[in-house]
Amino acid sequence: MKSLTTIELISLIISGLAFFVALLSMALAIYIYYVHDSKLKRQEWLINNNQLRKINEDELHKLKAHIKIVTEPLFNPLFFIKVTNDGFADAKSLEMEIVKSEHVTVLDNHFPLEILKSGESEKLKIMITDGIQKFIELKFKWIDDSLSDRESNHGLNF
Repeated sequence: MKSLTTIELISLIISGLAFFVALLSMALAIYIYYVHDSKLKRQEWLINNNQLRKINEDELHKLKAHIKIVTEPLFNPLFFIKVTNDGFADAKSLEMEIVKSEHVTVLDNHFPLEILKSGESEKLKIMITDGIQKFIELKFKWIDDSLSDRESNHGLNF
């Protein structure tokens, strides 16, 4: 058996260390690839879920009616309250309830309405009587294509 010289021994140790470092770097690269890949897959899953949620919310929004009210002065002390459906869907069985009224009287009430189509409006004539605080709170209830009972409260100060 031949004995190794010092130079051969050092060369063998350096080759072994180089092999070990190469093996370690390959293992580290594979580990980093899988960690990064799993992060990318999780991120993709989150983005897809967000997009699906947004699409579902948009579809549900298209099925809803949105009741908005605006006051229009006629001549003092008479005003119109314009009830408008700003949503994409029709408001069916639209009911109006006067929750609170201080020094405000509704003169012509056309409610309940069978249907208030999208983009249409209905006007209420109101009269304001003397008083410090002139206030009316209205509550609207309706059914729309989202198949849920919807309601909204609106308060007006004059």
